[in-house]
Amino acid sequence: CHVPPPYDLGYFEGLQVAKTTTWWPVILLSILPLGIAIVVGCTNMILIYHHVRKQEKRAQRWMMNDNGNSNSMSRPVLLKASLYTASFLLCWVQYFIANFISDELWHNYAYWVSIVLFNPLMGFCNCLVYHRVKIIKSVARCRNYISTRVKKGEEDQEEVADSAMITSNENADQR
Repeated sequence: CHVPPPYDLGYFEGLQVAKTTTWWPVILLSILPLGIAIVVGCTNMILIYHHVRKQEKRAQRWMMNDNGNSNSMSRPVLLKASLYTASFLLCWVQYFIANFISDELWHNYAYWVSIVLFNPLMGFCNCLVYHRVKIIKSVARCRNYISTRVKKGEEDQEEVADSAMITSNENADQR
């Protein structure tokens, strides 16, 4: 929930615009909570990765086989943590930046549209990260299906062309 700061109406290049009378509401209700969330979220993902990596190194002492990273869990955890952090940053960093330079971005329509599009998409981005493996497998299955259909279609076209050539030769022989 965004609580708008108190505004003082003024004119900028002939347009009536709202200017903040004080920065304290913006700092306390927007910049500070979002800044804390960004730092805590990124820090937590780094800590999760380091904890998994430390556990993995401890467990490697007790493994019978020394084949290195064959059962490594730290790489998938790093990838998943990075993707969750990237989805969070994709959705909220633009809004965080807009708090500081909204005067310069006032006429940049594309920037404001991107903020309006990306802010509510955090749940969707997290869903994509969560179901990433299923999505990759489904895309691979679709690609395989399409490629087999295309190859079968090419073979069918070759058969049709061959049969057309045979019938044309038969027609020529009958004349």
